[in-house]
Amino acid sequence: ISAVCRSLIGKTGLLVRGCIAKGLHYENTNDPRFLFFVSEAFIKAYDLVERKKPNNFPTAVVLLPDEELAKWLEVCIGSKKERLFYTDENYQCLDLYVGMQKDDFTAQVLSNIQNGVSLNYAENKNDDVVKKKILNFARYHNTKINTLGYPAMRIDL
Repeated sequence: ISAVCRSLIGKTGLLVRGCIAKGLHYENTNDPRFLFFVSEAFIKAYDLVERKKPNNFPTAVVLLPDEELAKWLEVCIGSKKERLFYTDENYQCLDLYVGMQKDDFTAQVLSNIQNGVSLNYAENKNDDVVKKKILNFARYHNTKINTLGYPAMRIDL
């Protein structure tokens, strides 16, 4: 999940938000040009991230009301719960940089993210809402790259 998010950010410069949850949802598949998905869990995740904690790092919110989903997620990402970081007592967030190691592939991914996000910022610097999200992501990225040992991959906007 995290690798797909990192790839999308690196290739497009677009930021990723999402939700991993269990429950009912509605999906419009009638017209592929207007595909959308909505669920109670997605709305709750949006509310948690955008309204209640607007300065949190951008992530995929993980709503874990039951142990079955928590165990499934741990198997999928191949790690223990400490690889998820907690941002509130009511929800967890999947770290978008989970599983990254110091190697040539990671260096290229981080370089792509650095370039893509910088281009996105240049294109949207006059839109205060988008600009705030990009700057927030840059802060997240810069925290992570220091931990990974790649200070040269810093996003300076």
